[in-house]
Amino acid sequence: MEGGTMKEGWFRSYVEQILEEAWEQCRVAADDDGDYPYRVGTAACFVRVDQGPPLHVRVWGYAATDVRRTAKLLIELNDFNAAARSVRAYWANGAVIVEDAVLAGGGQRRDTDPRVPRGRPCRRRHRRARGGDVRRADAVSGRRRRGR
Repeated sequence: MEGGTMKEGWFRSYVEQILEEAWEQCRVAADDDGDYPYRVGTAACFVRVDQGPPLHVRVWGYAATDVRRTAKLLIELNDFNAAARSVRAYWANGAVIVEDAVLAGGGQRRDTDPRVPRGRPCRRRHRRARGGDVRRADAVSGRRRRGR
């Protein structure tokens, strides 16, 4: 392994260890895209180790599917993004996606950051995807989220 590949290899192993602990699984496996899928309620969510620099993990999920791109929807997403500190929401290919990125070297530290719950590093971010301002995207588009 050279340079970035070696760094990504140890980082991916580290992320897998964290996910195994958080999800209480002996082994986690990436899908064909290299993502680690999981569910929070009815939301389909994913963790992806992105190649750097800088090394980081992208956590994302579908807040709503089968959504038409309208001016009202884009205004709601813009308002959400303007108020959000790190998470962002956007429309892509008929879905509203909510995502956040955590840097390897200076991101939230699970052992010292009280905002990151122990044993559940990803769950808080996707609570926003299931409710709050993003839910208004359903009302604007007139569609219901899958599974509801």
